[in-house]
Amino acid sequence: MSQVTGSGVTKARSAVTIGAFTAVYFVLMWCSAMLGFFGPAFMFVGGIVGLLLNGPVIMLMLVRSRMFGTMTIMAGIVAFFMVVTGHAWVTVPVAPRSRFPG
Repeated sequence: MSQVTGSGVTKARSAVTIGAFTAVYFVLMWCSAMLGFFGPAFMFVGGIVGLLLNGPVIMLMLVRSRMFGTMTIMAGIVAFFMVVTGHAWVTVPVAPRSRFPG
């Protein structure tokens, strides 16, 4: 797939790709965070497992969607889902401001 510059179909395909990979990212993040229920030490294990599981998801998303702002869109969606599931509201304005390459 070439760079996203003109065609509306390519932009729509990138949006669907970002949405699909964001859903996979959020589910894997949630599953790895659930390891924290086994004890305080497992909270750190869950963080490491989450990094190892979500690293390939991020890399595949960046390869599939070469649109500028891919990570910002994903961070905004994940922050919204985190607020909906009970986290602090401050994640919404802070997450899209984090600068990732992509």
